[in-house]
Amino acid sequence: MKTLTNPFFVEMEKGARKAEIELGIELIVKTAAQETSFEQQVSIVEDLVQNKRADALVIAPANAHHLIPAVRKARDAGIPVVIIDARLDATQLAVADLAGLPAIGVDNEKGAYLAVKALSAGIEVPTTAAILEGIRSAENAQARKQGAERAFSENTAIRVVASETANWKIDEAYEVTRKMFELHPGIGLLFAANDMMALGGLAILERQWAELGQGGRFRRLARNPTMVDQGKLSGYCRPALGGARLSRCSVCDSPAQGRKSAIRNADRCGAGQRAEVGPGLRLNIMTIKFAAPLAESARCSWVGGGCG
Repeated sequence: MKTLTNPFFVEMEKGARKAEIELGIELIVKTAAQETSFEQQVSIVEDLVQNKRADALVIAPANAHHLIPAVRKARDAGIPVVIIDARLDATQLAVADLAGLPAIGVDNEKGAYLAVKALSAGIEVPTTAAILEGIRSAENAQARKQGAERAFSENTAIRVVASETANWKIDEAYEVTRKMFELHPGIGLLFAANDMMALGGLAILERQWAELGQGGRFRRLARNPTMVDQGKLSGYCRPALGGARLSRCSVCDSPAQGRKSAIRNADRCGAGQRAEVGPGLRLNIMTIKFAAPLAESARCSWVGGGCG
C-alpha cells in the first residue's frame, strides 16, 4: 500500500485481512513512509519479487509511472499483479507489454464531478472557487481534478481562480489553503481531492473565521474523500464560527471492499484463473446536513483485465 499515515489505507488493510481469513492465505502488508515515497514503494515491490516472498501482488500505486518497471519484473518472474485504488499509466503499460493488467477501483472523475455538482447547486451569484489537488503524477488525483473542473465549468456563475497540489497531506493543505486565500481572499468554494487535505483546509479556515468573527462569509467546502470520518470533520464545523456558512459534501467509496476484492482476484490469478469483472465499488454523495446517501449515487467503477 502507499502508507498507513492516511486512515483510508488503514481501512484498506482491514478489508485485506478479512480476505486473508476467508481465503486461508498468508498476507504480507508493506507500506512506504509517505504517499510521496515513490522510490521506496518501488524498492518494496522489487524486494518482494527478487526474494520470491509473494505468490501474488496487490499494489496501490503512489503514482502512475514509477512502478511500471517493477510490475514488469513481477510479470517476468511469473507473479500475478492486481492494481488497486489508482491506475497505472495506460500508455506506459502498453509499451511495457502490460496492457490488460487487472485493476479495481472507482471512477474518480465521476466521483469528483458528483461532489462538485452537489457543492455548487444553487449558486447563482458570481463566486470564485479553488481546488486542492492530490499528487499530480497520480492517476486518481488527475481524474478528481478533471471531474471537479468539469462540474465547476457547468455553472456559469463560478470561476476557478486557484488549483494547487497539497500531495494528499493535511499539513501541506493547511499551508496551500492559507496562500490561496491570501492571493484570492474572496474565494467562496473550495474542493479538496481527499479527506486529509479537507481537514488541512478546514483548519486554516477555522483560524481565519476566528479572526473574522461575524464577517466570515465562506460559503461551502467539499471534499472527495476515500473515507468519510464525519466525527473528525464535523468537529471543525462549529456554529461558533460566526456568520460563516458551511456545508460539507463528500463522495465516499469503500477501501475495505476494494482491497478485499483485489486480494480475491490476486488469489484467482495465482491459481491460473482470470480476474473477475464485477459491478465495482459504489460511490455515495454524503452531506453534513443529511448525514446519509442522497438520491443520486453511482456505481461507477473500473474493474477488469486479465491476470497480470
